[in-house]
Amino acid sequence: MEGYTVRSVMDGTLEEARTRLLGAVRGIGEEARSALEGEAVKQLQEAEARLEDAARRLGERKEEVVLRAEAEAKAKRRAFMEGLIRDALARAQREIASAAGTEGYGRSLLRFVEEGLGYMPKDQDVLVYCNERDKRVLGGLLRKGGVGGGRVRVSDDIIDCLGGVVMKSADGSTLYDSTIETRMRRLERELRFNVMKILTGQR
Repeated sequence: MEGYTVRSVMDGTLEEARTRLLGAVRGIGEEARSALEGEAVKQLQEAEARLEDAARRLGERKEEVVLRAEAEAKAKRRAFMEGLIRDALARAQREIASAAGTEGYGRSLLRFVEEGLGYMPKDQDVLVYCNERDKRVLGGLLRKGGVGGGRVRVSDDIIDCLGGVVMKSADGSTLYDSTIETRMRRLERELRFNVMKILTGQR
């Protein structure tokens, strides 16, 4: 009886110990699973944060790339436009230089004077200033008459310019600049405007 009782007690004790051990193991498993799940959630959140940061950085880089590409395209367009304008102005200068002294050039000088008269007071004489070459050409043409009704006179003063005329009313109140340089600057502005319209598809 005593042995049975002792054995029973021992068996009961071992069973209790086993139960506690299994419970402890299960508890450790639950804790471990919770810890693992928490760590997994944390890592997932960190991964999502890294992905969001990478996407943001990629978006910023993409925007930078787009802005840089647009700036480069604008710079190339400006350079192309400047090249076109330089070529056009150089061609115009060559044509003017080759035309100087010809009959057609003389007609151009008279046309400049006629344009300028439109800005001059109607009741005043007008002085016309030219370079040395154009003074001789225009002086001879004006002596033939037909422009200004006799109130236009070429000044003895010589101006430094490629060609064309500067006109001034007798009282000095009105000045009209139609030198080649001034006309080229006007042409350059027109060229810039027209070339830009072409490059931007407005024409």
